[in-house]
Amino acid sequence: MSFFSVLFFVLVAPLVFANTLQYKLHHRFVPVQASAGSPPSFSPLGHLVLSSAEDGSPINPQIIPLSTTAQVEPQETADSAGWYQVGLQVKEGDSDDDKDWLIASTRASYLAGPLLVKLHMEGTQLVSLSVHPLTSRSYDDSLSTVSLPQDISIFQLTIMDSQKTRPPPMGTSMMIDNDTGAPVTPPPEKSFLQKYWMYIVGIALFFAAQMGPEEPRNQNKGGSGK
Repeated sequence: MSFFSVLFFVLVAPLVFANTLQYKLHHRFVPVQASAGSPPSFSPLGHLVLSSAEDGSPINPQIIPLSTTAQVEPQETADSAGWYQVGLQVKEGDSDDDKDWLIASTRASYLAGPLLVKLHMEGTQLVSLSVHPLTSRSYDDSLSTVSLPQDISIFQLTIMDSQKTRPPPMGTSMMIDNDTGAPVTPPPEKSFLQKYWMYIVGIALFFAAQMGPEEPRNQNKGGSGK
């Protein structure tokens, strides 16, 4: 991307679109055996510029590289069997603490081809991101190390509406057959008679026994005197 293109997105884009947000973009390698307590630090990659139309819908996401005057860290290499992570700094001032960043991972071997970065939005709010290889190309085992990409052209961006892809509430979820994976149609709900017929029959028999004919009373038969 040329210097004038970068200048447009930094200076002109905020005036053209109704709202323009800019996030700092970072990346790093994470070895397979990395310690959870002290993962490798992120390196700056560029800026994600996300503009929105007048109705608030996000449009035209772009990644702009670091300026030519900015200090770029030496190229980092890592094991191709490890992980490549992209981190998005969504808040200003938290550059030293990535616990609140949006982070997405993919295999480092997929850096052999282009990557698709999906920006998951809820309205105008960026809630998460994910990274996916666009091709089946990957580094094989013969290449033991890969380098952090310095060319942002390997990235493609797309916006995903999280509200449309959100799963239904747990109360309305369908049961799934573990063998076939197909949804299981729940059995029809039983009627009142089907549920309580045994109790109804028992009560009916009880009342029927109570309403039966009375036993005849014993009559004393006295003999007539002569």
